[in-house]
Amino acid sequence: MSFLSDLFEGVVIVAEFEKKSAVDALKESIAVATHLKPEHHAAIEAARALARRVDDLDANDWIVGGKLDNVSMPTYLRSLQLLGLMPSTPAAGAKGKPRNDLEEWKQRARSGGAD
Repeated sequence: MSFLSDLFEGVVIVAEFEKKSAVDALKESIAVATHLKPEHHAAIEAARALARRVDDLDANDWIVGGKLDNVSMPTYLRSLQLLGLMPSTPAAGAKGKPRNDLEEWKQRARSGGAD
């Protein structure tokens, strides 16, 4: 058995996804995102540039100029989060019920009502 099969032994895969480039996956996500509006255009273009970078890095084992690039992927993921394209995280600026006391305090502090 391989390391991955050992790691995922007993894990039930709920959905399977075809491997796509970051550019194609972003294109698909944008196409189905009904919340995006024309004012998101600049952020979408930034995400597209990052997706191209991620694809290039993936093809080159994440090495650029002899150095490991460990910045582009987190930056790309953050751009997806800010565009509301990551289902596990709310869109930037989304107001929801605080998850815990600390989140509630932070929310009150941002609105000027922290005690």
